Amino acid sequence: MTLKPYVIITISIILIITLQGCGDNQTPQPTATPIPPTKASIPNPTATSKVQPTPNLDAQAYFDKGVDCEHQTDYECAIENYSHALELDPSYGEAYNHRGVLYIIQGDYESALADFNQLLELNPTHADGHNNRGIVYKAQGDTTQALADFNKTLELSPTHVDAYNNRGLIYKAQGDYEQSLADFNQALELDPTNANTYNNRGIFYTAQGESDQALADFSQAIKVDPTHIEAYNNRGELYSNQGDYEQALAEFNKAIEVDPTDAKAYNNRAAIYSMQGDDEQAIMAFNQTLELDPTHVDAHYNRAFIYYNQGDYEQALIGYNHTLELDPTYVDAYYNRGLMYIAQGNYEPALADLNQLIKLEPDQPEFYLIRGSLHLELGNKTETRADLNKYLEKGDNPEWRAWTEETLNTLEE
Repeated sequence: MTLKPYVIITISIILIITLQGCGDNQTPQPTATPIPPTKASIPNPTATSKVQPTPNLDAQAYFDKGVDCEHQTDYECAIENYSHALELDPSYGEAYNHRGVLYIIQGDYESALADFNQLLELNPTHADGHNNRGIVYKAQGDTTQALADFNKTLELSPTHVDAYNNRGLIYKAQGDYEQSLADFNQALELDPTNANTYNNRGIFYTAQGESDQALADFSQAIKVDPTHIEAYNNRGELYSNQGDYEQALAEFNKAIEVDPTDAKAYNNRAAIYSMQGDDEQAIMAFNQTLELDPTHVDAHYNRAFIYYNQGDYEQALIGYNHTLELDPTYVDAYYNRGLMYIAQGNYEPALADLNQLIKLEPDQPEFYLIRGSLHLELGNKTETRADLNKYLEKGDNPEWRAWTEETLNTLEE
């Protein structure tokens, strides 16, 4: 296995959520400016409610108050007002639509799905409802249902830019690169000023190894929207992959300047510091990442890796444990924690980590070699033979193969 010591950047995919606001009439009209979920600041869900139901307010008034709260990014206030509107009028489709979008922002996909299902039961031709439900299905990993909803959106509204954008992401995930590119191109033909589409097409070009085209698209996204944090992060990744750490650092610094609460940019900046050999600055930046987002799994892992290299096994262990609590499938954390246990002579917990590694990635021959070595240290001859023979089936390192064959011969004597 080639261990990736730092999980630096994951290119961000932006799914577009179309919000509809209210007009002057009793029936809401789709005229409000969309509120990008990537810039949302979610209030504390345990905060005291700011809404006190007033019996003489009708559903429209509650809805209007919800929109006002939404524009102020007070999403708990908005959700509560939309809920009051729906208590008074369970057929108020736009209240379901708005509340569903806010549930997406909060990561409550089950509640969002329920709202969009209710909306589409009331109005099966609601194009934005299909688009938004497709976003939920995509977030839940159901690309088949997501694709069906984005297709339905475009059937109902052939000029729906966001649906082309989102469908392009689905096609890319499915490996249909020709159709993915066609959808991004169509979205930009319909709206040449759509920064999110430039960003997503840049992601596409990055995956295809077309760095120049990707750089052009990320730069265009930033030109259209100088506050587009994801484009700064993605352009920074591109520079980092090219070994231009100074320019990458400048991009991440710009993302932080635009939004000082962007944990991902701090994590990315920390990784650059680390690659430049500045561990002190790197740890400080990882600390900032985790202050903003204590669940940022890559920051826990990356900081632990630095501690591990510094020989601070106590802090490294804390970091690896946090990583695996947050993501029990994090292969590199099991690998490095196992190596750390081996370095300390703690073979039993190391063996447990190797068992988990092999469960997660059974086709990695090096894992069998390491586990076989652990069994050898523990005197488990049968298990040693099984693992070393497993390594010989696929392992191709000449030095390791020679050691493996010699060890097996010794066990037979």
